[in-house]
Amino acid sequence: MLNKAPGFIDNPHHKIVITPSNKTATVSYEGHVIAMSNNLLILDEAGLNKVVYIPEKDIKMSLLAENKHTTYCPYKGHASYWSLKLEKETVENLAWGYKTPFLECESLIGHLAFYQNKVEIELIG
Repeated sequence: MLNKAPGFIDNPHHKIVITPSNKTATVSYEGHVIAMSNNLLILDEAGLNKVVYIPEKDIKMSLLAENKHTTYCPYKGHASYWSLKLEKETVENLAWGYKTPFLECESLIGHLAFYQNKVEIELIG
């Protein structure tokens, strides 16, 4: 069972809107396609840039390795991080996701987001 986000108790006017999108996203790193999906979630949080979340089923999870890095958001919960593992290179903390987010962001379960300064994200549609 998911808990309610404490951030919204302290700041009930903070806005997070998660919207399904049928745009197509392709995520790549130096020519390596990591993900392609048209089942996106777009997270629009007050004061921050929009973030594209991609279902894990549309990500080449064999290229990613979960690591021990975590962060905490009082609105979304504890984030886990994944690194990209290529034959000759590892890119740390390339993606993140919320395995057990707070109730208000439960639609993020099973989705990952990628740092736009570490990958190319092409949106079409």
